[in-house]
Amino acid sequence: HSPRFATTWLEQLDQYMFQAFKITDSAQLIIDKLIADDILYPSVGERDIYPLGDKIAELLPASLIGDGVYNAFKQLGGKVPVVGPILGVYAMFYQGENNPSLIETEYAKMWFWYKLQGYKGYAHAQQDVMWWWGQAPMLMQLGKIQSENMRLRREHALEQGLEPGLGGAQPVSHSKSEGHKSAPTKSGIPVGNVWEVDELDY
Repeated sequence: HSPRFATTWLEQLDQYMFQAFKITDSAQLIIDKLIADDILYPSVGERDIYPLGDKIAELLPASLIGDGVYNAFKQLGGKVPVVGPILGVYAMFYQGENNPSLIETEYAKMWFWYKLQGYKGYAHAQQDVMWWWGQAPMLMQLGKIQSENMRLRREHALEQGLEPGLGGAQPVSHSKSEGHKSAPTKSGIPVGNVWEVDELDY
């Protein structure tokens, strides 16, 4: 190829990767906040350890995996959440008891499958592959992660027994129609077309 063509193509490939990383960063931030807020379910203490998590500190030095990761595995014996590049790829090849969870698996598919598939498609001059097998599925994965985040946070709020007026959840109508308004129950959870319940006693 001519220098002009090659330069333009590589610049466009870089642009694809920059915007792809923005999508994966948005998804990882969602999961990081779930972990920080102790809302990720099942929690780290209620599921299997990371594969070989009790051996990693013995097998891999801190100089290779970083002091933070090394100390976490050494001190907690593998009972740590692992999300993102490199070590997070386990979610593509392993399923223990409740580990990884659904939202972690969806993120791994976004990062290690669709993002890299889109990159390879573009690098091989297959822009259709880049879009249909890379970019578009990444956006769909982000939607799944956002929805799962909302579900986990809603269930967490319900489990805490949050009531209106006590700093908790407020009654919400899930219909945009003015003619359809859900009446709140004692728990503040509306009866309507989403939950189809008469009352929730939390």
